[in-house]
Amino acid sequence: MGAKLTNARLVIETLIHAGFRTTASALSELIDNSIDAKAQNIFIVAINKQIAVNTRTQNNIKELAVLDDGIGMDTEAIGHCLSLGWGSKIDSREGLGRFGFGLKGSSISQCRQINVYSWQGGINNCQSITMDIDKIVEDDLDELPDPETAKLPELYTNLFANEIGESGTLVVWEKLENVDVKKTDALVRRLNKEMCRTYRHYLDVDDDYGTRRNIRVLTVDGDKKTISENLPLLANDPLYLLQPSNIPGHENEQLFTEWNEIYTKEIGTPKGTGIVAFRASIALPETQSLKGSSDIGAHCEANTGVSFVRGGREIDFGDFGYLLKSDPRNRWWGIEVRFDPILDEIFGVTNNKQYVRNIKCLSSGKKAELNDIVSMDEKDFDYYKSQGLLTINREIERLVSELMVVVKTRGKGSRTKQKQDDPTKQVNIIIGEDPTPTHSDKTAETKTTNEKKNNLIDLFGKSDASLKSNEIETLVEEALDYKVDLLLGSWPGDLFLDVQFPANGVMGCINREHNFYDTFWSYLEEADDGKAMKAMKILLMSYVRAEDEMLTRYPPENFQKLRNSWGKWCHELLNIVD
Repeated sequence: MGAKLTNARLVIETLIHAGFRTTASALSELIDNSIDAKAQNIFIVAINKQIAVNTRTQNNIKELAVLDDGIGMDTEAIGHCLSLGWGSKIDSREGLGRFGFGLKGSSISQCRQINVYSWQGGINNCQSITMDIDKIVEDDLDELPDPETAKLPELYTNLFANEIGESGTLVVWEKLENVDVKKTDALVRRLNKEMCRTYRHYLDVDDDYGTRRNIRVLTVDGDKKTISENLPLLANDPLYLLQPSNIPGHENEQLFTEWNEIYTKEIGTPKGTGIVAFRASIALPETQSLKGSSDIGAHCEANTGVSFVRGGREIDFGDFGYLLKSDPRNRWWGIEVRFDPILDEIFGVTNNKQYVRNIKCLSSGKKAELNDIVSMDEKDFDYYKSQGLLTINREIERLVSELMVVVKTRGKGSRTKQKQDDPTKQVNIIIGEDPTPTHSDKTAETKTTNEKKNNLIDLFGKSDASLKSNEIETLVEEALDYKVDLLLGSWPGDLFLDVQFPANGVMGCINREHNFYDTFWSYLEEADDGKAMKAMKILLMSYVRAEDEMLTRYPPENFQKLRNSWGKWCHELLNIVD
């Protein structure tokens, strides 16, 4: 007889380090099974035990469980559900599962004992099976016990007397070992961040993309055997289009708006064609005007990135090289990429549904590298992979570029959104008392009042496309007699500061396309302390005022050359800033 194909003890020890990011992501595998089993009500149960820590006591998680009212498992299914060589969904492209890995892989990664209970046709028909890893390791076992008729643990029947359906499943993790959180409140925070994002399309009010489920987190006092907290999971949508959301106090507020209607691209594979759908959103102007330190701003910061969703369930989320998470403006938009399960190999979906390994921003060098594997044989998987990834990359890059243009244009630097400590008025009071002749004085004498107003209307309109006509009129009246002012603009080239004379004074225009804007201006706008931004504005207004005075004595082209050279060196040297 030949050698055994696998050694159960070694395989289990390997699965303990199966690569689940967090306990929340491991629990998500059980939620996948519940959703695929058509459960309407799903309960995540954390049972606490009071332990002594130094001179104090605290509640630590003793046991974790997931209970649902799905279709349950028959005798064959429950007998094999913990088998390492069996799965009801292996290579299936239906539902959220596929690899037959979820239940055992996630469970083994978190605990040393897994108890599975399932029933069909009433709780009296309950059967159970247990995997005791310590016993398997100690006795070097390679077989599981047969399922047996059982009753649900009394704790669960008491707690859920009115919730247990005619069919369902209960998975209990005992002897917890690798959970990444010890206290229940920390687990609840993690679930609100991760699981609420993973299943957001199952938690919102509509059934457009994922039928709504009731998923609740229950904290149980293990000593008193009572529920101490019962919380529903609400959608954590990085596009901020789904409601209700899990932002406290803003559950049903519209914070973002759709950037475009969902559109699709066909991606070929040797086995058929799959659909990739792209959806994007952008913050409403009033949302973007909030500080990053506000509760909404902080929530948006935690959801900065691109989301990849398969079958209504998020697989992966991150920057993937498409954006700098250090740039706080990226929080004000969202992109979701939906794909059919037939495209799993194109995206590189891992067996634990934690990552899309093939997704990354394809710079010119990486595109060349990708093109090296292109085959003209349409039966070759690499042909489809390279073409598909290039299509996906092109659409994401285009959306990010479009969204950031708008975010920059209507950012806090726009005149309607300046902070209360903006120094412009105070600076103009001081400069207004200075009799020094300026170039702007001579220029103003050649223009009518209407010409000056029209010049300002044009500048304000180009600076902030979101401004309404009445807002522009207010700004024009305020700025008409300013001797010095600053405004944002956009143009190609190295010039980061331009000087114009639209009305009765000099206007310094800052270029959003220059890295000075990203490195300093927008960074300071997002800072909670406004002192640095105030100093920056005063510094630049000082320069444009000085140029306005010097233009009465020196040729204008000299200052144009100075600003061009300054901008070129600024662009080059700012590249050393991380």
